[in-house]
Amino acid sequence: MKKLIVMLVAAGAALCGWSDEEISLAEAEMTQVTVPFGIKGYMPSNKDVVRIEKTSDSALRLTALKIGRCDLEVSGDNDLRQKFQITVRPPIVIILKNLQRELERVPEVHCSIVGDSIRIDGEVKSIKKWNYMMKVLKGREYASVTRNFAEFTPGPEILLRMKESLQQSGFDVVFERHAGEPESWKANCVALEYSKVNRTMTVQAKVYTPEQQAKILACLKSEKRWLVVDQSDKESFDDEIQIKGNIQVVVAKPVIRLSVAYMAVSDGDVHSYGNANGAGALDIQGHFRTIQNLLHGGGNHGNLAYLEGNLNVTAHFLKENGINRISETGYTLIESWDKEGARFKSGGTTFVKVAGADAADLKEIPYGFEIKAKGGMTDDTTMAVDFDFGISTVQQTGPDTYDRKEDLSKQKVNCPIGRTTLIGGFRKFADNNTLKGLPILRNTPIFSWFFAEDGGSIEDRKLIVMVCPEIVDNTQDSKPDVNKEINLAVQTQGAKSTDEVREERKPYKGFWSWLNWFQP
Repeated sequence: MKKLIVMLVAAGAALCGWSDEEISLAEAEMTQVTVPFGIKGYMPSNKDVVRIEKTSDSALRLTALKIGRCDLEVSGDNDLRQKFQITVRPPIVIILKNLQRELERVPEVHCSIVGDSIRIDGEVKSIKKWNYMMKVLKGREYASVTRNFAEFTPGPEILLRMKESLQQSGFDVVFERHAGEPESWKANCVALEYSKVNRTMTVQAKVYTPEQQAKILACLKSEKRWLVVDQSDKESFDDEIQIKGNIQVVVAKPVIRLSVAYMAVSDGDVHSYGNANGAGALDIQGHFRTIQNLLHGGGNHGNLAYLEGNLNVTAHFLKENGINRISETGYTLIESWDKEGARFKSGGTTFVKVAGADAADLKEIPYGFEIKAKGGMTDDTTMAVDFDFGISTVQQTGPDTYDRKEDLSKQKVNCPIGRTTLIGGFRKFADNNTLKGLPILRNTPIFSWFFAEDGGSIEDRKLIVMVCPEIVDNTQDSKPDVNKEINLAVQTQGAKSTDEVREERKPYKGFWSWLNWFQP
C-alpha cells in the first residue's frame, strides 16, 4: 500500500513538476530534507557551501559549511526530480548587527533575537520610513529570519497635513471625538481620532450640503496610501500600512418651515411708505431705502433685500406703513436638500370665451401665482433656495374673448434663517389710453370730435415675493408632517374687489343712479 502511494505521488509530481524549495541555514547548522520518491542521485552546485549526505532511501542530511548559496537537484526513478535552493547565512548575532545598522534611519523600531529569528518591534509614524524598513526586511538576507511586529501609526506630520487639507477646504479640525449624536455636533467641524487598539482612524463631521460632504471625502481619499476610506482604496497598497477609516460624515437635513407671501407695490406706495405710525419693530428709514432700491434696481441691493423680522412681523410692518396689497400664500415644511422641494399656489379658474373657439363654448382658464422652491441649509444661518416664479392672468383679446398669459422667472437666493427676504419678481408697465365721453356719440365719427376726449394712465407696478425660512424643532418626539404643496384660493388683504371699486367711482347714488349711464 505504501509503495502504491509513493507511485501515485511520483506520478503526480511528474505531471505537475516540483517547485524549488528554499532552505536557510546558519553556519554549522544541520537539517534533513526528504523527497517523495527513491533517491538515485543528487548534484549540488557548490560543495564548499553545504555538505550533503544520504541518510535513507528518500532523505538527505545537509550541513552548512560557510556563507553562500547552493542549488541542489535530487533525482529518482522515472526521471523524477526535486530542486532545492540552499542559503547559508551568518550566525543570527551577525545578522542582527547588520540589520540594526541598516535600520538606523528608522530609530522608532528595535530588533531582538527570539530563538532562531529576529523580532522587529516599534511604532513607525512616517510613511517614507515604513516603506524603507519594509524594503530592507524583504531582502534575501533578512526575509527568512525576521518576524515583523512593528506597526504603522499616523504621526504628527501626517495628521497636520490632513488638518491643513481640510482647513483649505473650509472646515475646522479638532483631534478628539464629537460628543453626543450627530444632531448636536458643531457644523463644518471635522473631528479626527486614531485608535491604536483596533488600528482605526475615526472621522466625524456634520455638514449641511452634499457638496461639503464630498469635499471632506475627497480630502480623506487623498490619504489612500495609508487610510482605507472604502474598499476600492486597497488596490495597490501594502495591507500592513493601511489603517481602516471609520467615516461618519453626515449631511444634516433639518425640517424647515418656508413661509411665502407676495405683494404688489407701485411708485405711489413707496411715496406713502413710512408716513403712518409703524409698529416700532423695524427701522422705517432703513427699510424705506431698501424698498426703493429693490423697486428701482439701484444701490447694492439689486433685486434682493433683507428685513430683520420674520414674515408676520414684516407683513404687519409694511401694512402699517403704507404698503397693504399683501397676499399671504401660506407656508410649507420641507426637508433640507429634499429632491422634490415644495410648491406654492394661490389662484383660481374662470370660465370665459377663448379666441378661436366656438362662440357658444366657455373654457376653464386657470390663473394665479405659483412658486416652486427647492434647496437647503448651507450653514447654521443661511438657506440656499432655487425659486421658479410663475404668474398667470386672464387678458381680454377681443370684444368678448379672453386668453391666458403667463410670466416666468427663475432665481437663486441665499435666505437668512428667521429673516424675511424680499425678492424682485415681475414688473408690469402699461400706458392705458381710454376714450371718455357720452355713450354711442363718443364712438360716432365727426360727433366724437365734440362729445369724446382722450384719457390715459400709466401703470408701473412690481410684484415682490417675501420668503422667510425657519428651522423646525427636530427634537420633538414626533416629526412634523411635511407638506409638499400648498394650494390656497386668492386671499388678498387690503385690496378691494373690482365691483366695489366701480361702485365707489359712480358719481350718482340711490334714486339718481340711472344718470350713471351717461358717465364714461
